[in-house]
Amino acid sequence: MITHLRLTIEKLKREIYGPRNERKARLIEQMELELEELEAAAAEDKLMAEKANENNTTAVRAFHA
Repeated sequence: MITHLRLTIEKLKREIYGPRNERKARLIEQMELELEELEAAAAEDKLMAEKANENNTTAVRAFHA
């Protein structure tokens, strides 16, 4: 999703010099905000996964026969 948004933003930036440039500029701004939110959420998810992984240490008792 992040890669798709980046590609779409770049395409729109190339097309911004046209008759509908104001609409495209607003669309780009909205997409950039969505991209920032997705990147922040992805970073937060990664951090939470790393913390969860650190906290999931399991003590294993030795087996005595």
